[in-house]
Amino acid sequence: MTNQFSIVGAFIGSNKRRVLACFFLDFAANLFTLLIPLLTAQAVALLFGHSSGRFEVIMDAGLSLPHSFSFLVIVFGLALVTRAVLDYWKKKQRGMLSEDFIFELRRDIFHRHLRLDPGQYTSKGAGRYLLRFSGDMGSVQQFLSKGILQFSADVSLLVAGLALIWWLNVWLGWVVAGWLAVMALLFWWLNRKVGRIEKLRRSRKSTALDFVNRRLSNIQTLQALNRQGMENARFRRRAEQLRRLGYRYSHMAAIQEALFPLVIYGLIGVVLIFGWQGGATRLDPSSLFAVLMILLAWRPVLQRLLRVGLIWKKGSLSLYHIARVFQQPLEQVAADAVPVIHPPKTLIFNNLKLNQQTLEFSLATGETVWVGLAEEAERQTLLRYLSRLESPEKGQLFFDEANVLQLDLKDYRRYITLASPTFPLYGATLGEALAGSSSREASEKAALQLTVWKSLFPSLQPLHMDTPLNETASNLTPAQHGLLLLLRSLLTGKPFLVLDHPFKHLDPSAKANVRGILEQAQHKRALLLIESDMEAATTDNLNKKIKIRQLK
Repeated sequence: MTNQFSIVGAFIGSNKRRVLACFFLDFAANLFTLLIPLLTAQAVALLFGHSSGRFEVIMDAGLSLPHSFSFLVIVFGLALVTRAVLDYWKKKQRGMLSEDFIFELRRDIFHRHLRLDPGQYTSKGAGRYLLRFSGDMGSVQQFLSKGILQFSADVSLLVAGLALIWWLNVWLGWVVAGWLAVMALLFWWLNRKVGRIEKLRRSRKSTALDFVNRRLSNIQTLQALNRQGMENARFRRRAEQLRRLGYRYSHMAAIQEALFPLVIYGLIGVVLIFGWQGGATRLDPSSLFAVLMILLAWRPVLQRLLRVGLIWKKGSLSLYHIARVFQQPLEQVAADAVPVIHPPKTLIFNNLKLNQQTLEFSLATGETVWVGLAEEAERQTLLRYLSRLESPEKGQLFFDEANVLQLDLKDYRRYITLASPTFPLYGATLGEALAGSSSREASEKAALQLTVWKSLFPSLQPLHMDTPLNETASNLTPAQHGLLLLLRSLLTGKPFLVLDHPFKHLDPSAKANVRGILEQAQHKRALLLIESDMEAATTDNLNKKIKIRQLK
């Protein structure tokens, strides 16, 4: 089962070399980060006529190297340039790795959303899932880049620096380690409190987002019933809860920010006191200066390390919610689904029960069948059965001799399409909605057909391929929407077309043109017309060339 740890673990496992390269670059950069304070201390020692035996070991390393100040400056310059190059590459690699992680996660989440059982959105609303693409992604990206990669680099630098201080003076090493341990416990306790507040904040934000999504999705009902004042009051209460939690979060965050200087400068003070009262363990001036330089280099490292608990908490919460998306049920698909090898020629309704109606007929290429269903619930049920959003409770559907429930879901949908307001047009523009593909060929085909249809239907003349579409195509008139749904279904080229009220909202001239289009379409396709008006699709009202069977 997918969980928050397996998501990150799977990505790291598939990118082992890149992750190891990041660790290597961080380790090399840390070595030069520690070398620079030592070189600086030695330069100061040379300026004041003092040198340390330990620095002599570092400078010689078994080689005959000059000990002049000019040589030290050259080494110092090379160390700075090398560290700059390593910093560039490690940050670039870390950034690219985290961006790839988010790219793959976004792709997988969207792919998963498209396969979820539609009932998930019906019961919970889309707003429950929108946060996965906003705040959660930022927290998850920081979890990988700062909570794992940067944290590993910072720990290695802290350990290496502590080892160097131990090498310079064992007792001072224990003092520094003790101080860091005490501060780590203090910030662990603070991070736990901040983490609990953050968890509440995220829950409240998610609830507020769902609240707004539900209200805006039903804005017409809200306005018609004059509920603006009531809904404003409800939202203010939720916003007030968020503000109070924000105050608590700011309070704890301010305490942490105020304590950060205490950690590093308090540690510097401890080192200075140790150097002053060290007695037999007192540091020589160059070693003391090197330790102080190491502590100053630690300043950003300690800030990140003491904050990492909150990054882990935020990232863990986000990954938990994302993992729950991967645990939600998918569309019902038979475990032993059979692929559709040959294009089906017949759609068979075998005692398909729709409330009061039972459908028993077959639909073959070259035929048009009209099903008269007066009840909206029956029409919607039939559409959901034919789109396989639901499975029939009683009765069966067959493609030739194969039960459609045993067929591969994608294969089944490759051969049947539906033109119904239940499945409205969607896309940023009308061209995108009609083409159904980003290919140039599909766009050109859709543009050509739209031009032809605009000459047949005056109501479509104001529209063009770049016409923007609102959600559920609400900026189109019912007549425009119905015609464009029919056009979209024809452009798919699928052999079975299900048309829900294709003549609704049309004037007599438009109806006549639709009849002509259906007459041409049925030569290569099978048409199923769903109507509630018993006279809307009779043989006389259509065209006698269209083969039509009425089922009452």
